[in-house]
Amino acid sequence: MAGITKHVANWNERKCLVLFREVPGEPENALLIMTGELGATQHDELISVVDSQEAQANSDLAQVLNGRNFSDGRIMLQALHADGMITKAPVSEVTMTPTPNDKVALTDLNDSIAQIEAGKVNEKPNLADTSEMDAINQVERPRQLSEREAEEQTGIARGLLEQADMIEQDIDRVQQQMMADANSKREEAYARAPDLRPKPKPGRPKKTAIK
Repeated sequence: MAGITKHVANWNERKCLVLFREVPGEPENALLIMTGELGATQHDELISVVDSQEAQANSDLAQVLNGRNFSDGRIMLQALHADGMITKAPVSEVTMTPTPNDKVALTDLNDSIAQIEAGKVNEKPNLADTSEMDAINQVERPRQLSEREAEEQTGIARGLLEQADMIEQDIDRVQQQMMADANSKREEAYARAPDLRPKPKPGRPKKTAIK
């Protein structure tokens, strides 16, 4: 796809897609899809969605994938989660590659977006400008949503909740894998040098029965 392409990145010199720029509650980590680990069909179908106008116009790839299906009928986001294709990685190690010749650190991108969002929050309108006052009034008194619009908002909200649940499950899975790996290395170390194994702490002396 010519021009700038969103969501494409590198991690440890491996191509990937950024599913979440920041893990909720863990801004130092991101969630990635390692494209090299995907099957051929799954890879081509996923890249086709990433290149779509919808994905390129949306800063949240996960939201787009939650509304698209693989050819086997499964929702893309849920299928990637079920197949263990979502990887957590430090934001500081991820580099966005919007073009073959451009590289942007994900840390810098997140900082820039945070500054822009903070500027929008802190921006104070000119009270003499009636158009801005009209906009403020519209925000303060939103119009009543139609039944169809309300259903759409409910659907989007449910999708976001599903994404949050899947992120939490991925975090638990990664933590369990890390703990298992740490325990395995620790046992290997003790097998090589048994003297390094911590000695059990002495227990309390047993109470003698009063006769």
